[in-house]
Amino acid sequence: GNGWVWFANPPMGPDPRALALQAEKALRLPQPSGDRSPSQSQTYHGYPYTYVNLWTWFWTDPASWKTRTATARAGGVSATVSVTPTALVFDPGDGSPSVTCAGPGRAWTSADGDEQPSNGGCGYRYLSATSQPLTSTQSIRWAVTWRASDGEAGTLPDLTTSRSGQLMVLQVESVVTR
Repeated sequence: GNGWVWFANPPMGPDPRALALQAEKALRLPQPSGDRSPSQSQTYHGYPYTYVNLWTWFWTDPASWKTRTATARAGGVSATVSVTPTALVFDPGDGSPSVTCAGPGRAWTSADGDEQPSNGGCGYRYLSATSQPLTSTQSIRWAVTWRASDGEAGTLPDLTTSRSGQLMVLQVESVVTR
């Protein structure tokens, strides 16, 4: 017959949230640089190390710590996604909870001495020595928001980029420097 087709939900233009997800996929987010003090360039039996009870500082290159945006367009609608770093997370790899800092951290300086990190510094204290290297992981957590040209806006799940590295935790007396 000459029936009509009824749409309970008429076909719409592009879904702004789907466009935002598409824009998000186009972004290349940096991994954290994985810097820490004591420096990874100092090694013991081939592994970087830190000492028991020493504040081990960690930070990421400040260049990685900036909002990135991308836009996707389809059928006259565009959606722009903004991805903003919100936390630097350090998983020490020894089974202890991760340490979270609100910023990128900062490099240790001799003026900091052995004090607990302050003024934007981030750190962790290992409480026991290891016989095998641990794998620690630095992660940047990113908050994701989007806004469409039609006025719609929203959030998407957080993203995380990570970098892992090995280190030994030594008793102070196990390394003799001459």
